[in-house]
Amino acid sequence: MKKTISIILSLLVYITNMSAQDSLQLEKNRNIDVSNMLDFENPRSLYRYGISSSVIFNGFLCWGYGLDYFITPNISAEINVGVLADRHMDHYYDIGFKYWFDNKYSKNRFSPFLGLAYQKHGFVFDGEIYDGVVMDIDSYAVVKVPFGAGYFGRNGFFTSIQFSVGDLLSFRLAYLEATLKVGWRFK
Repeated sequence: MKKTISIILSLLVYITNMSAQDSLQLEKNRNIDVSNMLDFENPRSLYRYGISSSVIFNGFLCWGYGLDYFITPNISAEINVGVLADRHMDHYYDIGFKYWFDNKYSKNRFSPFLGLAYQKHGFVFDGEIYDGVVMDIDSYAVVKVPFGAGYFGRNGFFTSIQFSVGDLLSFRLAYLEATLKVGWRFK
């Protein structure tokens, strides 16, 4: 009995060593290195830190820069700062969170998201009228809900397009903005 068990164990060890391989042959003769399992992981887990630049249109043309971090593969936090390219406006900043809808184990490079952000706009004028509203304070707070999709490229490249529905807290004025972000992500 001991001899039979040792023969079976020897065969199992031999078969395991014989079938071990360090690459997989895929379609179109492309090999993937199995020893580098990063090829099989979620890009939101691999590249947690990110920097980006953005162009925003919300009735005005804006540009800015941002930092973001994936707390989990499905939840990210971000902060953005920038300037508004209009003679009346000076700067903005926002902080917020996004929920990414792909499964936390998904290897998909495209991912849709939905978020919530607090934004503050700074103005350099007083008492002018914009769309029938007298803007007589020097800054405005906005709560906005961004939604869109992002693409996580290989080696850290990132781009996204998002739309945000915003509501000015000082008075009832809702607006829509479109944002294009391009950036780089780090491990």
